[in-house]
Amino acid sequence: MRFSVAALITLAATSAMAAPQKSLGCIRTGCSGTICASKSVFTTCEYKPEYECYKLKGVTCGKVNGVCAWSGLDDLQECLDNARARTAV
Repeated sequence: MRFSVAALITLAATSAMAAPQKSLGCIRTGCSGTICASKSVFTTCEYKPEYECYKLKGVTCGKVNGVCAWSGLDDLQECLDNARARTAV
């Protein structure tokens, strides 16, 4: 049986979903852990290199002015910009 690389990545992402990390009533959710929300959210399971940026030390999901949001945005944005620049054609 043959699988494409994309199918294997999707399969791996589905079976290794990011465990929610609770912080002040907010959780890191979605298949790749790129959503900060008050409850679990289902998303498609694809992989993009910039998704690793959400795992940076200092990038956390929590309440900001009563709303679930990411903190450590300067580091996160810099990492996202760099990752996207490396993958741009």
